[in-house]
Amino acid sequence: MALLFPGYHRRYILIGFPVFQISFYFWIYISLELVGRKHRPFEGAANDVPIWQMNRTVEIDIRKMPGEKDLPTTLQPKNNIIYND
Repeated sequence: MALLFPGYHRRYILIGFPVFQISFYFWIYISLELVGRKHRPFEGAANDVPIWQMNRTVEIDIRKMPGEKDLPTTLQPKNNIIYND
């Protein structure tokens, strides 16, 4: 194609590539915005961050330091999901 139309590749780079690049970035931005609005990582759903388990582990470790004996139990998963009891 470049042999039949000299300078074709320069016009493609100047015109075609930025249009593709801008539309691609716009698509990525919109996709991430939509996913980010629907997903709340700390609400306790199956795929969320196990914040309750992390909180309980830190609490147990802090209570062990001064030698406290009455410690809360660790959270155990039920069907591979950790629920806050």
